[in-house]
Amino acid sequence: MRLFVAVELEPGIREALGGLIAELKRVPADVKWVEEENLHLTLYFLGEVAPPLLAGIKDELAQAAAGVLPFDLVLEGLGAFPGPRRPRVVWVGAAGGEMLLRLQRQVAARLDAFLKRPPDTLAFRPHITLGRVRSPRNLASLGHALVDRAPLKIGRQAVRDFSLMESRLSRAGPSYTCLHRYSLHAGPTAM
Repeated sequence: MRLFVAVELEPGIREALGGLIAELKRVPADVKWVEEENLHLTLYFLGEVAPPLLAGIKDELAQAAAGVLPFDLVLEGLGAFPGPRRPRVVWVGAAGGEMLLRLQRQVAARLDAFLKRPPDTLAFRPHITLGRVRSPRNLASLGHALVDRAPLKIGRQAVRDFSLMESRLSRAGPSYTCLHRYSLHAGPTAM
């Protein structure tokens, strides 16, 4: 199973991001844009996991929700990793204050320990991935478009839960399924 932990986005936010992607598609760069229904905020990527580990992962995520209160997620700012001059990943920034950071730290700490992984040394940079650059074709044009739209404001949504997601890859692209949802105030909820 290919798994990740995410904050799912409300339909209105996904629609606004889909509109932004439609604008950016006008730039003739070679980018694999994320489908609107797949837009999300990744908290932790587990990758390929053996199905027998699923029950333990679910238990660890239930524990990770402890002490994290609901918060607002603000989506604003357009950018790229490593930067607009040589974009590899195009993103919209996400801010959720201390509660978002606490949630991500707790999820990462519990899953790293459970899966016996070393902690990630890169700082968590909350963002929504919009697309991944596939080749250097027209990178300068893409970079200019990102700089021109950098001060963008998408909106705000209340975050009351987070999800364990399964990603299935196919020729048509990935499809995501929520396996379990975790409330930030009352523990896991059944699917």
